[in-house]
Amino acid sequence: MDAREIGRSLGVRYLVEGSVRRAGERVRITAQLIDAGSGAHFWAERYDRALEDVFALQEEISQSIVAMVAQRIIQDSEVTARRRQPEDIRAYDLFLQGNRFSDVFTPEAQARAQAQFEEALQIDPGFARAHAGLAWIYLNRSVEMSVGVPREKDENRIEAFHQAKEALAKDPNDARVHSTFGYMCLMWRDFERAERHLGLARTLNPNDPLIQIFWAWVQSCIGKPELALHAAEIAFRLNPCHPALV
Repeated sequence: MDAREIGRSLGVRYLVEGSVRRAGERVRITAQLIDAGSGAHFWAERYDRALEDVFALQEEISQSIVAMVAQRIIQDSEVTARRRQPEDIRAYDLFLQGNRFSDVFTPEAQARAQAQFEEALQIDPGFARAHAGLAWIYLNRSVEMSVGVPREKDENRIEAFHQAKEALAKDPNDARVHSTFGYMCLMWRDFERAERHLGLARTLNPNDPLIQIFWAWVQSCIGKPELALHAAEIAFRLNPCHPALV
């Protein structure tokens, strides 16, 4: 069937298709991501592997494909959102733009990201990920400005925890929300809650490299370096180019 016909039949925007071929003790797996609306190909990859451990191979390939496809869809959504008029999904559009600026650690970029997250919340007060975005802005400000200030007196760190808590209250089913709250707990040395919420985030989305590395950090803090190393290796395999993982 044509990809566009399949997309209409299933009611989906994206399709992943591929093939598996075996020659002796080696296997070749191909995968590609298709826009079901236009039939255009966004991404394609080929994996050549030995069949020594088929179950480990299955996990490696499936995680790699899911992580890559998710990132490509996010990127495509960001481009699409920037093309839309402000009145169309305005809160999500602002969140995407703020999320991009939040990774730039200059006062100007951080202030712009904060303004966009706050504007998103004015439009949609229940938008949990905008609260999560603000939590990171306040934590970044704490790291920059509050060196030597006790946690209990650090207004930025207090506000970061508050925003993460708000996000969790508004969407307890979002993996990134759980990971944000868990990381804020880690910054308060609340290791029990940090491990619980980062563990929940990891269960909800094991293919998110940031969640994997945050979980690795909390495992190293509680004296479980073997678990930490394994999760860090997964994170690096999922996204070897992310600066937070090196």
